[in-house]
Amino acid sequence: MRFSSSIRSTLLLYILALPIFVGGFSAFSTSVLASEETLLLRQPDISKKNIAFIYAGDIWVADRDGKKPRRLTSHPASEINPKFSPNGQEIAFTANYDGNNDVYVISLDGGQPRRLTYHPGTDMVNGWTPDGKEVVFASSREVKSGRSNQIYHISKNGGYPEKMMDALAYEGVWSPDGERFAYRPHRQAYFGASGWRQYRGGANPPSGYIRQKVGN
Repeated sequence: MRFSSSIRSTLLLYILALPIFVGGFSAFSTSVLASEETLLLRQPDISKKNIAFIYAGDIWVADRDGKKPRRLTSHPASEINPKFSPNGQEIAFTANYDGNNDVYVISLDGGQPRRLTYHPGTDMVNGWTPDGKEVVFASSREVKSGRSNQIYHISKNGGYPEKMMDALAYEGVWSPDGERFAYRPHRQAYFGASGWRQYRGGANPPSGYIRQKVGN
């Protein structure tokens, strides 16, 4: 079969351009895949030696410089709010393993997470007491308003949770010396998909703190 000179020129151009196209597409695909591996790292927490974060619904930990990342949990359900204990050896988090958001603790070395709460209400981990003996979490189990919670403490070894105060507190955290507790009484009015980053307007809820020692 004979081709005209114009057709032969066109075929030759395609043949010469094919390696460039394939190589460029391969490089583009590799670049996209590489970028996808580091996207959506959420809810970071930091200790003296490590970083914890959520990726693809699981808890991962890495060195503080980002090296040696490893997955700590692999349950099909999602984990959220990882918080290091003061000594950095344990991580408290909230997970929906059994159809409800409850508080769990897992060792930095991995293993089976230890469930701490069993109430049908949502329990969201906020952190730890400075002595590392108790996990602090927020729950709306006794609140009629849908925009707030109350703060509870529960032993890292399990037991019955203790409500910190009757006042509303959507979330809060202890100072390192255990003498002050900073909290926010209500969640944002723009909570969820309707939110705005770095919003500073009048719908932003107030924050405050109380002088109270852990255990009092």
